[in-house]
Amino acid sequence: AITADRFPQQRTRLVIPFGALLWSVATIFSGKAKSFSSLLVTRMLVGVGEGAFGPIGPVILSEIADDRWRARILAFYSVTAPLGASIGYLAGTALSKRFSSWRAPFFIAGGVGIFLAVLCAAVPTSNPTANQVSSPSLRSSRAVQHEDEEEEEDRDDLQPNLADNRKVDSIRKKFTQQLLDVVTNLDWLCVTASMTLTSAVLGPLAHWMPTILSRAFELTTDEASKRVGILTVLTGIGGSLSGGVVADLAVTTQSISQPYTLPAALYLIISAPFAVLLALCNSLRIACLALGVAQVFIFASFAPLNLMIIRTASHANRSLSQGLTICFLHIFGDAPAMWLFGVISDSFHHRSFPSPSPSANGLLFSVFLSAIPLLLSGIILLLPPHIRKSYSGRSDQPRNPSSPTPTHDECSSTTS
Repeated sequence: AITADRFPQQRTRLVIPFGALLWSVATIFSGKAKSFSSLLVTRMLVGVGEGAFGPIGPVILSEIADDRWRARILAFYSVTAPLGASIGYLAGTALSKRFSSWRAPFFIAGGVGIFLAVLCAAVPTSNPTANQVSSPSLRSSRAVQHEDEEEEEDRDDLQPNLADNRKVDSIRKKFTQQLLDVVTNLDWLCVTASMTLTSAVLGPLAHWMPTILSRAFELTTDEASKRVGILTVLTGIGGSLSGGVVADLAVTTQSISQPYTLPAALYLIISAPFAVLLALCNSLRIACLALGVAQVFIFASFAPLNLMIIRTASHANRSLSQGLTICFLHIFGDAPAMWLFGVISDSFHHRSFPSPSPSANGLLFSVFLSAIPLLLSGIILLLPPHIRKSYSGRSDQPRNPSSPTPTHDECSSTTS
């Protein structure tokens, strides 16, 4: 994220292809793993490669898209996660059976990734100022900064022993300022907190739902996984695209004062009762229906919230804002929630849940409790807009593509 913000012209030429190449090579070596430790290391490298793309992709898409259909573009981007995961489950199972080896899917996926890395490097680099998101004051401040850097270089020529120390101090100051710009933006804090709570629900549901269905309704593991996979594909596509369309309509018609946060908040609040229904129902059909509806509304919030993060960040910090959000989603969201679901499952065995298998009651109770973070994630987004403006000087009201993105200095002056 930092590299992409510092060198925007190298995003598709270098940063994303390097991440995809690292991901692909690590995936291939995952298939060649001979021990748990070697598999653990390669899977960690897969995460590093994937992390090089996540903070950059939405930013590039938002820059090349017009306001009238920007949310729909990000909705298509959001669809790739559930769609790719579901296809991966199905294709991985089929390839493992076809080649009688669990290693085969890793080799094939890694080969495809290398091809995509090369293809991405050949894509023309988007112009980050194509939509005139850089304000005159930002351009002038960069010019002043450039003049200051030239003066420092001239002084360094006269005092070469101090050159390295000054460069290190300059890098440290710039990075510290970037972090402050992001974490002092209350809009970013609210959206990130909401998405973290949502991730704490969606991640464990994707992981545990096949087990829940197999235990609660006496399905085979393969049958339960197939049902959840198909349902995730359909709800991911339908929910993400619907959320993008509604956000774009709200922007073009100007019918809602907060066209990104308000619909997303309603989606998340509406999804909470269906999580309760999923935990308490004793019918497989109703359980699948409740899971599908909950996922539709959760996925519908992704595009407007990702766009909210990008639109309220200064141009120089957009990828960093996305990267920090992704870190929070995993560190404080789905990672601890996975463990918490398991702890609750092992500790809770009450007959109040209508399940023929007592081993399912703990997981069902975890699903029941997941309604709480869903409600909180929606309520956080309803934080009054004037509070956000008075704190950070920003609003989630979308700007015209010709309107400048505010800099940190402009936001500070507005607050004053």
